Amino acid sequence: MAIVINQQPTSPNMANADVIFSVSSTTSTQPQFQFVIDIYESGSASRLQRIKQQPNPSGFGVFNVGQILKSFLSSDDVWKTQKFATSSNANKDFIVYFGEEYGTSLSSSITLYNGISATPGDPAKSGSAFYTITNGLVDPYDAVAWNFPSASYYTAESASVYNKIDDDNDVPYYSPNLITKSLLALDEVANFCVFQALSLAKNDFRI
Repeated sequence: MAIVINQQPTSPNMANADVIFSVSSTTSTQPQFQFVIDIYESGSASRLQRIKQQPNPSGFGVFNVGQILKSFLSSDDVWKTQKFATSSNANKDFIVYFGEEYGTSLSSSITLYNGISATPGDPAKSGSAFYTITNGLVDPYDAVAWNFPSASYYTAESASVYNKIDDDNDVPYYSPNLITKSLLALDEVANFCVFQALSLAKNDFRI
């Protein structure tokens, strides 16, 4: 008696894309059955959204939360910073919990279960500690299984590998995988936006 997460989005991902979860349950044939998901911002106990859905003819619940998460993201005034700034409005971590509800007959009251066991309670089944979502778009030609191809660009060592300083000569050297030159006219402003691994500090970036 538990929820099985058959598909979940990659992380990081984009809010304006198809951020799809597919779930199933061993109890989906119970009377009045519905899948239930709760969405939270990581670190907050306040629920942002609860969604309920009946199983499709194949017994699955398919949730596309991309447009829902978009409403909880905005933009950052990055042009106002002189050095480094975090993207706290356009990029957030969300937690998605799954549960289920059903009754004992078509006319009975309904009980909400946590999705992990036959224990009544709020949805508690999750496929990841959190999902990092940015207020952006996925190029449909780059998408992999409806997802932002996170693994292609986001690695824990990316900043330290691709952009280093030769300590002996105090000369920067770069990976050919990154743009190493950008031209600006007088008084123009340039913003360089990156996904940074949590293990890396701001001084891992050199401009």
